[in-house]
Amino acid sequence: MKKEDKIVYFVVFLVLLSIVVGWLGVSAGYFSSSNLLAVTVSGIITTLNFTLGLFAIKLGLKRSDQFFMALFFGGMIVRLTLLLTSVIISLTVLELKQNSFIFSIFIFYILYLITEVVHLIFKRH
Repeated sequence: MKKEDKIVYFVVFLVLLSIVVGWLGVSAGYFSSSNLLAVTVSGIITTLNFTLGLFAIKLGLKRSDQFFMALFFGGMIVRLTLLLTSVIISLTVLELKQNSFIFSIFIFYILYLITEVVHLIFKRH
């Protein structure tokens, strides 16, 4: 397994581990289930966003630099639009705790964004 793949798996593992630990904390009475549901939904949304980003990187690396840039930034616009749509739908339909949901989306998104950049740096060199 390559180093860049290990980083991706490690970060996904951290997100999943934080959700599992949170659910264990709910069963032990440390957290409220409504806050943890918001964190879980945000983890799912950002993981799907991250997966789409890795897919765009994988497709773009096999092509020319110009095609890669168009695919990467075009994919970023599509991903941000999907992220915004899923956040709005989640907040209105699921009636999640807004503070927990937005804060965890922000944390997971930044974590995944850093991972994408590191992954891309290792892949390009």
